[in-house]
Amino acid sequence: QRYIDELALPSPVPTVCFNGACAAMMSRQEPPRALFAAALSAPAARAVLAFCRDAGWCASCCFASGPSMASPADAEQERRLREFEELEGTVQQRVADLGEALAGGGPPLKVVAMVPDPEAAAAAARAALPAELVHIIAAEVHIEFISPEVSKGQAVARLCGDVLGIPLAEVLAFGDNSNDLEMLRLVGEGVAMANAKEAVKSAADRVCAWTNDEEGVARELEALDALVGRAPGAPVPGGRL
Repeated sequence: QRYIDELALPSPVPTVCFNGACAAMMSRQEPPRALFAAALSAPAARAVLAFCRDAGWCASCCFASGPSMASPADAEQERRLREFEELEGTVQQRVADLGEALAGGGPPLKVVAMVPDPEAAAAAARAALPAELVHIIAAEVHIEFISPEVSKGQAVARLCGDVLGIPLAEVLAFGDNSNDLEMLRLVGEGVAMANAKEAVKSAADRVCAWTNDEEGVARELEALDALVGRAPGAPVPGGRL
């Protein structure tokens, strides 16, 4: 929401959220208008929370509306949760028991677990939890548990095809992590950021010259915007695209 507020665009912006678990139209300083959502099943959410508890990981539940909730059990879990909050730019609501929170509010769109080694933690979780129950993604300082039917690629395809009427062949997408793989393969041009994982770079059509921290997406879009109205054969500002 903070980026939508900063952009202050005159029209609502179609967005894919929670790794594809939902899509919404978002406007400046207004609540999102949900277009579609796919939450974890109640049995999946309970199994994930139990696994995280037994593994000693701090878990967070993310919902379509309202704050995300977490229940750090000790100082180390609180430290990892704060690290995650700083990365995401959000603040989570602390609750005494996530199980009780789920009982009152229904299953979450995803569960996030803050872990010391995301790749190793994701491998351990995949070995313990059936693939038909939950899809597991390794991220920066955490792993994510979502419905097995959900991915960014599936959500982008549904948003573009069913809501916006845009062929995927005309879609440009940027990604840097494992959760972007399906999306980059589906769209007309998939671009991996300079700081992307090697698997992501291999799946993309090309690699951006800049990283996320260098505002690579904004630079690419500015160069693309400069192409509009440009005379055939004229150089592209910045030498990109």
